[in-house]
Amino acid sequence: MEACTGTQSSQDLPAAWQHDKALGDCMIKLYENKLWTDVKFKCKDHGDYERIHAHKIVLAARSPVFQAMFFGQCTEEKEDILLDSIEAETFDLFLRYTYMDKVTLTEDLAASVLETAHYYQVTNLVQLCADFLASCVRHDNVCGILSLAQRYEVSSLCKVCCIFIDENADEVMESEGFLELSENVLSFILKGDTFYADETNIFKKAEEWAEKKLKESQIENNGQNMRKILGPTFYNLRLPSMSLDEFLKCTRRKGYFSMEEYEDIVDFINRTPDTTVNSNSCISRLPNVETIYCSDEQNTEVASDTMQTSFYVTIHRDVKLKAVELAEIFPFLEYDNILYSNINNRSVYFNSSDSVQYALSQYTNQVIELVSSHRLCKLEKQIGQDLPEGVEIIITGSLKLSCKKEKIETVAVDDDDVDNGNNDEDDDSGNDDDDGKIYQVFQQDLRLASMDKAERKITLEQPVILEKSRSPYIFTLDLKNEYSRSVKMKTGLSSEKTFTSYYDVFEVEDIEGEFRGVRSLCFENISNRDEC
Repeated sequence: MEACTGTQSSQDLPAAWQHDKALGDCMIKLYENKLWTDVKFKCKDHGDYERIHAHKIVLAARSPVFQAMFFGQCTEEKEDILLDSIEAETFDLFLRYTYMDKVTLTEDLAASVLETAHYYQVTNLVQLCADFLASCVRHDNVCGILSLAQRYEVSSLCKVCCIFIDENADEVMESEGFLELSENVLSFILKGDTFYADETNIFKKAEEWAEKKLKESQIENNGQNMRKILGPTFYNLRLPSMSLDEFLKCTRRKGYFSMEEYEDIVDFINRTPDTTVNSNSCISRLPNVETIYCSDEQNTEVASDTMQTSFYVTIHRDVKLKAVELAEIFPFLEYDNILYSNINNRSVYFNSSDSVQYALSQYTNQVIELVSSHRLCKLEKQIGQDLPEGVEIIITGSLKLSCKKEKIETVAVDDDDVDNGNNDEDDDSGNDDDDGKIYQVFQQDLRLASMDKAERKITLEQPVILEKSRSPYIFTLDLKNEYSRSVKMKTGLSSEKTFTSYYDVFEVEDIEGEFRGVRSLCFENISNRDEC
């Protein structure tokens, strides 16, 4: 839509134009038709006679900045208000929202509208623009959007960008926007433990970024200047997590380190005891999410009305439990009386009395059927049968998480407060005072249909932070069939007793139940970045 730059009289409108219109529709009519306006704005791209007309009282009602401008103690009457940094199309969209509480954004203008809304403190519009930009995030624009979110401290948009960047690290590093990042935003990205990419590639892109900045500043390109211009970002390059060969290829004869720093990193890579590295972070990067699979759905248990499983979750590095996926549960009809069947059993043939005696001796204390005078067959006990596909049962229950160590702090844990596993010494505080109490950390009640695959993926109402200092945790799953007593539940068991994270973040160990009913656990690794 074109900005409202001309003037119009109310006589040009039809009589009773307000009838059957909502408040917002009437307000935007005032703006679009310049009715009874009392303030004009000249934007940076306006010609000599172009202006946007508006109403002081409306603007002051929506913005504390306009309130102070028009009705404050230091109000200064001006014929035109000059907006040297805002273009007319942007300001028009801003005013349309101010009048109507809604606006149609475009990807090209959403960022500038957000900046304008932030300046005039129209917070709802800031969030609207942030939500729109979050839906537009791509490899080629996420760096610019994150920079915007950081500049104006829009935490929701910052979080969306971080998740996207972490999950698409290699593609993002190849974008033009990555080399245009400020040092603060670059450092923020690389600080993330979940910025998951090969450390050699990260180091090379950081070098490329530094070389570009040195060239722009006309500073000599050498190791010390590269390190200086990278600032805190240099620490966030996880050089000690490389192999020795990779480290030497990346840094040899470049002058990044003193001799002592170089030796410390080499010793750390070679796992020399009591080695401390101060120049760079030693924390290995992790994927944003790791899923561990427990039960084998091909290995099903005896049918029952209820099922319970419990296991330890030992944490080596603070992590969030995000979701639990239940194994497929099969309805099973239990017979009132025990039956026997020869289905899938091989017959035994004989042709003499001696062979009959031998055959019978092979089935001592077992039920057999004499099919004919020359053939017999072993019978298998049948207590019930699997019900056909399409038959479902309603299952209720709960999943619980508990531990034996009481949480001292009751405040929420931020990413920068978590234990990243860098300290090899276990925190045994509280062990000596173990009084046998179990402290519940989390509980979520369940109700699902056995045939609904989507319901079996249980996303926790809020991800639960599992802290290394409170480990181990006890996970308990209780399920109950609400169907008739004749219909039982069957599900998968695990032949393994222990499952370990590929990245050594956590370990789960069976207590009882052989992981029955639990197909997988989904953990979210913690980025360790500061909040926006």
